[in-house]
Amino acid sequence: MSNVVLETICKKVFGCELIKQALGMRFTWHAGEPLIAPISFYKTAVELTTKYKKEHLEVVHQIVTNATLITDEWCKFFIENKIEIVVSIDSPNLYMTLLEKNAMGKVHLKILYVVSSC
Repeated sequence: MSNVVLETICKKVFGCELIKQALGMRFTWHAGEPLIAPISFYKTAVELTTKYKKEHLEVVHQIVTNATLITDEWCKFFIENKIEIVVSIDSPNLYMTLLEKNAMGKVHLKILYVVSSC
């Protein structure tokens, strides 16, 4: 998604009459693996939602990920911006995933390592 589209969405969402009456809003980033997008995308998303939100509105960002791409840089960004993380381990193919290998080794073991490191 381009920054222009992201900004247009923020303008429309925060300009909506229903949102003007709300106390909070949650942006959940998911579909495929959202961490494939660079951190700069999410920095822009946080900046734009902060820019267009109404003062009374609490905005929360949440990322649903399989955690295999989380690095120290991502962890720092999550903490600095209070971004909620949901780790999704696909099932019922979990047992097959345990056997699947990527460049870093077993996927399930990597997920457990990353989650325990943050």
